Formats: sequence, C-alpha cells, structure tokens
Amino acid sequence: MVALKNLSFAALAVGALAGPLATSETSKPFKIGVTFQNTKETLYLTKSAIASPKAADGIECTITTTKTGSKSVGTLGCGPDKKAFTYSEYHTLVPLQPVVADKKNVDWSIGADNVLSWMAHSQGAKMVSFSRQKNGNSKNIFAEVCTTYDHHKNLAVVRDFWESGVAKAYYV
Repeated sequence: MVALKNLSFAALAVGALAGPLATSETSKPFKIGVTFQNTKETLYLTKSAIASPKAADGIECTITTTKTGSKSVGTLGCGPDKKAFTYSEYHTLVPLQPVVADKKNVDWSIGADNVLSWMAHSQGAKMVSFSRQKNGNSKNIFAEVCTTYDHHKNLAVVRDFWESGVAKAYYV
C-alpha cells in the first residue's frame, strides 16, 4: 500500500511539473472575404494569388485556437492541406496565396461582426492589414504589418498607391 501511495504521489508531482494542459477548439468553416472601403467590393481569398468576387471560389478555412492557461493562440488552416497565409513586414508586391504555415500563422481570431484579426508578433504585436494596389490587378490582395494605424489615409505616397480593406469570416 505504501508503494502505491508513493507511485500515486510521484505521478501527481510529474503532472504538476508539466504545467497546464493545452486545449484546442476549431471554428466552423468560413471563407475570408476582404471588403475594400472605397468601392465596397468584397473579394474572397482563393487557393491561388487571384482573389474572386464569388464566395463559392473562396478557399475554406478554419481557425484552431489552442489555450494553455490564460494564453490563447489561433492558427489558420485553409483547404485540405491546412495551408495558411503569410504577411510582409512592410508593404509588398507579392499577393496573398496559401502557403505552408510558418511562424507568422498566429493570433488569428474572429471578432464582432465576423471581422478577422491577425496579430503580428514579430513587429511587437501589431495588426496585419489587408490592401490592394489602386492601379494594379484589383484581384491581388496583400497583407502587411502597418507600423502606423491609418497611414493609408495620412501619407499621400501610401494613400495614392494602396486601398485598404477589412477581412471578415463568411461562414459556409
């Protein structure tokens, strides 16, 4: 009986050292639609670098949120291969397309009115912004970390080149 008590205590102690258990929850499937403020046009991210005005063409995604203690991290998985998207540290000329998930695939969440939030930790937990070029291919959508909120409105060089959008989850 003493050996059983010691074994139980040892197992309990090992569990205590392991820390809080992680739990995961996956969202309902959705498609990512980006609505551009000037035109009110919504384009859906697809399995290529070309977005579509048709929701049916959009790639199906989910967010898996893993919670450990009080910390939650949401990762995006799109299509059968659970690919993700990646952002640029600055404005880029490479449009979004699904890629193998990388370290930037963190802190995705769905907020009020189904607005998607994607935080960029490499830049001190700043928000990832979605945009397109005003005079480029209107179906190419870009993701970048904005160091100054609303700089699309405040800086002429940016305002005249880029149109910002708001990403939302459209449930399928």
